[in-house]
Amino acid sequence: MNALPANDSGSSADPDMEFLDQIEAFPGIEWVGSCNELNASYTADGYARLAGIAAIVTTFGPGELSAVCGLAGAMAESVPIVPIVGGPPVRIMERHAAMHHSLGDGDYDRWVRIGREVTVAQTSLTADNASGEIDRVLREGWLARRPVYIRLPGDVARQPAAPPSSPLTPPEPAVDPERLDAFVGAARQLLANATRPARTSCRRHSGARSGTRRRPRSARGWHDPTAGSSSSPATAHSS
Repeated sequence: MNALPANDSGSSADPDMEFLDQIEAFPGIEWVGSCNELNASYTADGYARLAGIAAIVTTFGPGELSAVCGLAGAMAESVPIVPIVGGPPVRIMERHAAMHHSLGDGDYDRWVRIGREVTVAQTSLTADNASGEIDRVLREGWLARRPVYIRLPGDVARQPAAPPSSPLTPPEPAVDPERLDAFVGAARQLLANATRPARTSCRRHSGARSGTRRRPRSARGWHDPTAGSSSSPATAHSS
Protein backbone atom coordinates (compact mmCIF):
# COMPACT_ATOMS: atom_id res chain seq x y z
CA MET A 1 0.00 0.00 0.00
CA ASN A 2 1.10 3.54 -0.67
CA ALA A 3 -0.55 4.86 2.49
CA LEU A 4 0.59 2.73 5.39
CA PRO A 5 0.26 4.37 8.79
CA ALA A 6 2.63 5.91 11.27
CA ASN A 7 0.55 4.85 14.26
CA ASP A 8 -1.62 1.80 14.83
CA SER A 9 -3.99 1.17 17.72
CA GLY A 10 -6.52 -1.46 18.77
CA SER A 11 -6.81 -5.21 19.35
CA SER A 12 -6.75 -8.12 16.92
CA ALA A 13 -9.39 -10.45 15.44
CA ASP A 14 -8.97 -13.47 13.18
CA PRO A 15 -10.19 -11.98 9.83
CA ASP A 16 -7.40 -9.42 9.87
CA MET A 17 -4.64 -11.23 11.80
CA GLU A 18 -2.46 -11.67 8.71
CA PHE A 19 -2.70 -7.99 7.83
CA LEU A 20 -2.02 -6.94 11.42
CA ASP A 21 1.17 -9.02 11.42
CA GLN A 22 2.25 -7.12 8.31
CA ILE A 23 1.38 -3.77 9.89
CA GLU A 24 3.45 -4.51 12.98
CA ALA A 25 6.38 -5.62 10.80
CA PHE A 26 6.27 -2.44 8.72
CA PRO A 27 9.06 -0.02 9.70
CA GLY A 28 8.02 3.02 11.68
CA ILE A 29 4.63 1.80 12.89
CA GLU A 30 3.78 1.97 16.58
CA TRP A 31 0.92 -0.15 17.98
CA VAL A 32 -1.40 1.72 20.37
CA GLY A 33 -4.23 -0.22 22.02
CA SER A 34 -7.88 0.77 21.57
CA CYS A 35 -10.63 -0.84 23.64
CA ASN A 36 -13.25 -0.86 20.87
CA GLU A 37 -13.90 0.14 17.26
CA LEU A 38 -15.91 3.25 18.10
CA ASN A 39 -13.02 4.65 20.13
CA ALA A 40 -10.63 3.71 17.34
CA SER A 41 -12.77 5.54 14.77
CA TYR A 42 -12.71 8.73 16.83
CA THR A 43 -8.97 8.32 17.37
CA ALA A 44 -8.57 8.19 13.58
CA ASP A 45 -10.86 11.22 13.23
CA GLY A 46 -8.68 13.26 15.56
CA TYR A 47 -5.48 12.16 13.83
CA ALA A 48 -6.91 13.00 10.40
CA ARG A 49 -7.78 16.50 11.53
CA LEU A 50 -4.11 16.99 12.42
CA ALA A 51 -2.39 15.03 9.65
CA GLY A 52 -4.87 15.38 6.80
CA ILE A 53 -5.88 11.70 6.52
CA ALA A 54 -6.03 8.61 8.75
CA ALA A 55 -7.00 4.93 8.65
CA ILE A 56 -8.74 2.42 10.90
CA VAL A 57 -8.52 -1.38 10.72
CA THR A 58 -11.45 -3.48 11.94
CA THR A 59 -12.89 -6.92 11.39
CA PHE A 60 -15.96 -7.24 9.17
CA GLY A 61 -19.48 -7.31 10.60
CA PRO A 62 -19.56 -6.34 14.29
CA GLY A 63 -16.22 -4.57 14.13
CA GLU A 64 -16.98 -2.31 11.22
CA LEU A 65 -20.53 -1.67 12.44
CA SER A 66 -19.16 -0.43 15.75
CA ALA A 67 -17.10 2.15 13.86
CA VAL A 68 -20.00 3.47 11.74
CA CYS A 69 -20.86 6.36 14.09
CA GLY A 70 -17.30 7.67 13.92
CA LEU A 71 -17.26 7.37 10.13
CA ALA A 72 -20.63 9.10 9.86
CA GLY A 73 -19.24 12.00 11.86
CA ALA A 74 -16.20 12.12 9.59
CA MET A 75 -18.51 12.11 6.57
CA ALA A 76 -20.44 15.06 7.95
CA GLU A 77 -17.32 16.96 9.03
CA SER A 78 -15.29 16.34 5.84
CA VAL A 79 -12.58 14.27 7.55
CA PRO A 80 -10.78 11.72 5.32
CA ILE A 81 -10.59 8.31 7.06
CA VAL A 82 -9.77 4.97 5.41
CA PRO A 83 -11.48 2.03 7.16
CA ILE A 84 -9.65 -1.17 6.18
CA VAL A 85 -12.01 -4.04 6.94
CA GLY A 86 -10.60 -7.53 7.43
CA GLY A 87 -13.11 -9.58 5.45
CA PRO A 88 -13.82 -13.32 5.19
CA PRO A 89 -11.82 -15.43 2.73
CA VAL A 90 -12.86 -15.07 -0.91
CA ARG A 91 -13.81 -18.76 -1.13
CA ILE A 92 -16.27 -18.33 1.75
CA MET A 93 -17.90 -15.33 0.08
CA GLU A 94 -18.10 -17.05 -3.30
CA ARG A 95 -19.78 -20.11 -1.77
CA HIS A 96 -22.07 -17.94 0.40
CA ALA A 97 -21.12 -20.22 3.27
CA ALA A 98 -22.11 -19.41 6.84
CA MET A 99 -19.43 -17.84 9.00
CA HIS A 100 -19.18 -16.04 12.31
CA HIS A 101 -19.51 -12.24 12.28
CA SER A 102 -22.33 -12.64 9.75
CA LEU A 103 -26.09 -13.28 9.90
CA GLY A 104 -25.50 -16.83 8.65
CA ASP A 105 -27.24 -16.26 5.31
CA GLY A 106 -24.12 -16.01 3.14
CA ASP A 107 -24.65 -12.34 2.30
CA TYR A 108 -21.23 -10.79 2.90
CA ASP A 109 -22.02 -7.58 1.03
CA ARG A 110 -24.59 -6.50 3.63
CA TRP A 111 -21.97 -4.67 5.69
CA VAL A 112 -20.44 -3.17 2.54
CA ARG A 113 -23.83 -1.68 1.69
CA ILE A 114 -23.95 -0.08 5.12
CA GLY A 115 -20.43 1.24 4.58
CA ARG A 116 -21.54 2.93 1.36
CA GLU A 117 -23.78 5.21 3.39
CA VAL A 118 -20.83 6.79 5.23
CA THR A 119 -18.07 6.63 2.59
CA VAL A 120 -17.60 8.15 -0.87
CA ALA A 121 -15.77 5.21 -2.50
CA GLN A 122 -15.57 1.48 -1.78
CA THR A 123 -13.57 -1.53 -2.95
CA SER A 124 -13.05 -5.20 -2.17
CA LEU A 125 -9.44 -6.16 -2.80
CA THR A 126 -8.00 -9.07 -4.74
CA ALA A 127 -4.37 -9.81 -5.48
CA ASP A 128 -4.95 -8.62 -9.04
CA ASN A 129 -6.71 -5.33 -8.34
CA ALA A 130 -5.09 -4.25 -5.06
CA SER A 131 -2.58 -1.70 -6.35
CA GLY A 132 -5.01 0.11 -8.63
CA GLU A 133 -8.04 -0.04 -6.33
CA ILE A 134 -6.20 1.18 -3.24
CA ASP A 135 -4.92 4.21 -5.10
CA ARG A 136 -8.33 4.86 -6.68
CA VAL A 137 -10.25 5.05 -3.41
CA LEU A 138 -7.50 7.03 -1.68
CA ARG A 139 -7.63 9.64 -4.45
CA GLU A 140 -11.41 9.87 -4.22
CA GLY A 141 -11.30 10.23 -0.46
CA TRP A 142 -8.61 12.87 -0.67
CA LEU A 143 -10.51 14.91 -3.25
CA ALA A 144 -13.83 14.68 -1.41
CA ARG A 145 -12.24 15.03 2.06
CA ARG A 146 -14.40 12.16 3.28
CA PRO A 147 -14.06 8.50 4.31
CA VAL A 148 -13.56 5.63 1.87
CA TYR A 149 -14.00 1.88 2.42
CA ILE A 150 -11.53 -0.94 1.72
CA ARG A 151 -12.39 -4.60 2.34
CA LEU A 152 -9.35 -6.85 2.59
CA PRO A 153 -10.32 -10.57 2.60
CA GLY A 154 -8.19 -12.62 4.98
CA ASP A 155 -6.75 -14.87 2.26
CA VAL A 156 -5.98 -11.92 -0.03
CA ALA A 157 -3.83 -10.41 2.71
CA ARG A 158 -1.54 -13.44 2.41
CA GLN A 159 -1.15 -13.22 -1.38
CA PRO A 160 1.59 -11.30 -3.18
CA ALA A 161 0.42 -8.31 -5.18
CA ALA A 162 2.14 -6.21 -7.80
CA PRO A 163 3.57 -3.02 -6.27
CA PRO A 164 2.31 0.35 -7.51
CA SER A 165 4.03 1.58 -10.64
CA SER A 166 4.67 4.95 -8.99
CA PRO A 167 4.10 6.67 -5.62
CA LEU A 168 0.57 7.89 -5.00
CA THR A 169 0.23 11.60 -5.64
CA PRO A 170 -2.92 13.06 -4.08
CA PRO A 171 -4.83 14.95 -6.78
CA GLU A 172 -5.41 18.65 -6.64
CA PRO A 173 -9.06 19.68 -6.26
CA ALA A 174 -10.68 20.62 -9.56
CA VAL A 175 -12.33 24.03 -9.89
CA ASP A 176 -15.41 24.53 -12.06
CA PRO A 177 -15.15 28.16 -13.30
CA GLU A 178 -18.90 28.46 -13.93
CA ARG A 179 -19.86 27.22 -10.48
CA LEU A 180 -17.21 29.43 -8.89
CA ASP A 181 -18.50 32.50 -10.74
CA ALA A 182 -22.06 31.66 -9.72
CA PHE A 183 -21.00 31.38 -6.07
CA VAL A 184 -19.12 34.70 -6.20
CA GLY A 185 -22.14 36.42 -7.73
CA ALA A 186 -24.53 34.98 -5.16
CA ALA A 187 -22.21 35.88 -2.28
CA ARG A 188 -21.86 39.45 -3.49
CA GLN A 189 -25.61 39.80 -3.73
CA LEU A 190 -26.12 38.48 -0.21
CA LEU A 191 -23.45 40.78 1.21
CA ALA A 192 -24.80 43.79 -0.68
CA ASN A 193 -28.22 43.31 0.90
CA ALA A 194 -26.93 42.50 4.39
CA THR A 195 -27.32 45.08 7.15
CA ARG A 196 -24.96 43.48 9.69
CA PRO A 197 -22.72 41.00 7.82
CA ALA A 198 -20.51 38.62 9.81
CA ARG A 199 -17.87 36.10 8.71
CA THR A 200 -17.07 32.73 10.25
CA SER A 201 -13.95 30.72 9.47
CA CYS A 202 -13.84 26.98 8.81
CA ARG A 203 -11.27 25.24 11.01
CA ARG A 204 -11.40 21.82 9.36
CA HIS A 205 -7.88 20.43 8.91
CA SER A 206 -6.50 23.87 9.78
CA GLY A 207 -3.52 22.38 11.57
CA ALA A 208 -2.55 20.17 8.64
CA ARG A 209 -2.86 23.03 6.16
CA SER A 210 -1.38 25.94 8.07
CA GLY A 211 1.33 24.10 9.93
CA THR A 212 0.31 25.76 13.19
CA ARG A 213 -0.10 22.44 15.00
CA ARG A 214 2.48 19.78 15.64
CA ARG A 215 2.39 17.25 12.80
CA PRO A 216 2.56 13.51 13.53
CA ARG A 217 5.59 11.50 12.47
CA SER A 218 5.80 10.83 8.74
CA ALA A 219 5.60 7.44 7.04
CA ARG A 220 6.53 6.41 3.54
CA GLY A 221 4.32 6.93 0.53
CA TRP A 222 2.01 9.79 1.44
CA HIS A 223 2.50 13.46 0.76
CA ASP A 224 0.12 16.24 1.70
CA PRO A 225 0.38 18.79 -1.14
CA THR A 226 -1.51 21.40 0.88
CA ALA A 227 1.06 21.40 3.67
CA GLY A 228 4.30 21.29 1.71
CA SER A 229 5.79 18.52 3.84
CA SER A 230 5.40 14.79 4.24
CA SER A 231 2.50 13.48 6.31
CA SER A 232 1.00 10.10 6.87
CA PRO A 233 -2.27 8.60 8.03
CA ALA A 234 -2.73 6.96 11.37
CA THR A 235 -4.35 3.58 11.57
CA ALA A 236 -6.58 2.85 14.53
CA HIS A 237 -7.74 -0.74 14.96
CA SER A 238 -10.01 -2.80 17.09
CA SER A 239 -11.58 -6.25 16.82
